[in-house]
Amino acid sequence: MDAVAPPKPASVASHQETLMANSRLTFEDKVVEKIAAICAQNVDGILGMDGSVMDNLTETFSSGENLTKGISAEVGEKQVALDMDVFLEFDSNAQAIFKQLCEKISA
Repeated sequence: MDAVAPPKPASVASHQETLMANSRLTFEDKVVEKIAAICAQNVDGILGMDGSVMDNLTETFSSGENLTKGISAEVGEKQVALDMDVFLEFDSNAQAIFKQLCEKISA
């Protein structure tokens, strides 16, 4: 009887490459909304967020401020769509604020 050699173990690097090729990282909508809210707090010219009636009721009966009020996110396979309702300072440059906010969120 001929002995059959056991299969050779794959290298660690090859295993990691296979693992990375077969893996994917996803984020929940709420996580992206919270990231956007934190970024918005750090942009000059944004005074606050404007939420829906439901957001306002939730904030009234909860123990703290609803950080993601006025923000909705939709996470896709390769992109994210964000809708944000914000209050801006009077006479501020909305386009410059938008650009700065986009840069902070995408960083």
